[in-house]
Amino acid sequence: MDDSRKIGLLSIILISAFFAVQGLFGIEAYSYEEGSLYVHVMDVGQGDAILIHTPQGKNILIDGGPHDNIREPLSDIFGFGLHTIDEIYLTHPHSDHFSGLITVMKKYFVEKVWYTGVVHTTPVFKEFLGEIKNQEIPLKLAESKETRSIDGVTIEIIYPDRNIQEKKDWVEDENGLNDTSIVMKVIYGETSFLLVGDAEKALEDYLLQQHAAVVIPAKAGIQEELDSIASLQNDEFLKADVLKIGHHGSKTSTQKKFLEVVNPEFAAISYGENSYGHPHPSVINRLNKKGVQYFETQKNGTITFISDGYEIQTIVER
Repeated sequence: MDDSRKIGLLSIILISAFFAVQGLFGIEAYSYEEGSLYVHVMDVGQGDAILIHTPQGKNILIDGGPHDNIREPLSDIFGFGLHTIDEIYLTHPHSDHFSGLITVMKKYFVEKVWYTGVVHTTPVFKEFLGEIKNQEIPLKLAESKETRSIDGVTIEIIYPDRNIQEKKDWVEDENGLNDTSIVMKVIYGETSFLLVGDAEKALEDYLLQQHAAVVIPAKAGIQEELDSIASLQNDEFLKADVLKIGHHGSKTSTQKKFLEVVNPEFAAISYGENSYGHPHPSVINRLNKKGVQYFETQKNGTITFISDGYEIQTIVER
């Protein structure tokens, strides 16, 4: 064998060995700094998928986006090899939030799945539940008062705080499912993130009543009355540095009073090409008036927030 062929063969062997080692140890494509919290709002098109990477390397996934759109951004973050999703939270059973989780469960090791107990009758949701059963992944109910600490990161379930499984009108009303969304606050040091799924006005009003001492008028649909309320007794509970905008920036979400109470410095809007008018100009206008620095997955690609416990940095894909 001549020297050139020997060198070529050796190169192939070394490259193969390199990828084999990556596959064995799960080398990550994203360069994580130990001690920092990373929140990736992934670009999955018209849907939601958020990956939280804790300071000690745990992975928590909130929703999985539509179809298998999550495959590419998750691969970009994880790179080669076998990786573990320590926890999955399904905010609510709409396919633009859960169908990608089927792909995730088939490709990665999943330790646990949390959901609200609200189910849907669609074939794809049955497939989702079937995959959990087939892989014998523990399925747990997410409820408020559930506060957990993972690697120094506090995950606080704010909603649901009542038995929403029995809300037949929500389950039967396709749009009503949005207001069954898990709402959680993620806290690391002095920084915080409020993740609201597809929460719309009804759920925002409920959260304001429960946690910000806001009395919603009988004519709750009249924004002027709601805006006239000046007394907020416990507005710090919902306050967060970063707000994941509800329902892809729909006009039925992120009302003025809710935005005032949360008072975020940053916001992320997850959406893709759509015929719904997401994000609605009224939501963008409120964010601009409030001086919130916002990012959009459709324009910016995957949005990454990095917290060292004191400050938050942002990185966008484009």
